[in-house]
Amino acid sequence: MAGVTDASFREMLAKYGKPDVIWTEMVSLAGIRVRGEENFENEMKFSFKENPVVVQFFGSIPDDFLMCGEIARRRGFSGIDINMGCPDDGVEKQGAGACLMKSPSLAVEILSAAIEGSQGLPVSIKTRLGYSATSEMEKWLTIIAGEKPAAITIHGRTRSEKRKGDADWAAIAKAGEVIKGLDKDIIVLGNGDISMKEKGEQQAREAEIDGYMVGRALVGNPWFFIGKEALKDERIRAAAEHALLFEKFFGESESFDLMKNHFAGYFSGFPEAKELRVRFMGIKNAADAVAIAEGEGITI
Repeated sequence: MAGVTDASFREMLAKYGKPDVIWTEMVSLAGIRVRGEENFENEMKFSFKENPVVVQFFGSIPDDFLMCGEIARRRGFSGIDINMGCPDDGVEKQGAGACLMKSPSLAVEILSAAIEGSQGLPVSIKTRLGYSATSEMEKWLTIIAGEKPAAITIHGRTRSEKRKGDADWAAIAKAGEVIKGLDKDIIVLGNGDISMKEKGEQQAREAEIDGYMVGRALVGNPWFFIGKEALKDERIRAAAEHALLFEKFFGESESFDLMKNHFAGYFSGFPEAKELRVRFMGIKNAADAVAIAEGEGITI
């Protein structure tokens, strides 16, 4: 969800249907070490309306994770999340993300360093069912659960599957058994193919885990967690508000084209969606979005 779950996106969630916890997009610890923290202001920008908000880091050097605790505390985050599941080639070339499932001893060093550096802030992990096969799952989860993270989120596919096929919630249930069998206090969350709030609640209940995490289904749908099917005018208003927030947070430091992912989400699945999607996809700034809304008789 890099480039998607930014501060403007998360503030829309906080306004329209706030979940229990919000995670940031991924932040590169190697990037911070080499380029400086000031070059990652956009990725770590957040509003206190989002709280509790967890900052998500990726990397492969344990000493970097000692550093991340100080960053998280100073900036006022509620927790730290370590991504050990991202299958992106660029992330894996750094020895990070899902690649850590192939290096469990390094993963343990990283988690231990993050917990030490956090000085009491909760540290969580996001991972997958295995790197190449679900048969790797139990050994992998046993190793990382042994370090007692506050929470482990399991995406219901292996790294090799990436987004192919259906998320395996039966395997997520087994993962929950493994983790809870080692430490019942570790929060276990499931992730994958959750299209509606009710489905997420059902999947978590049937898997006998503590909850669920949602990603792609939130794009253009800040009403997800209240189970609302937004009307056309509500979608137009929200898209314009989101555009204004994007410019408020990022100005010209981020390309307005990043809003296109969100416009595609706001305008799909209802009559007139295509026409509105085409109009919003062609705009250059938030003022254009407001003009479309006002042309439809909607005051922003």
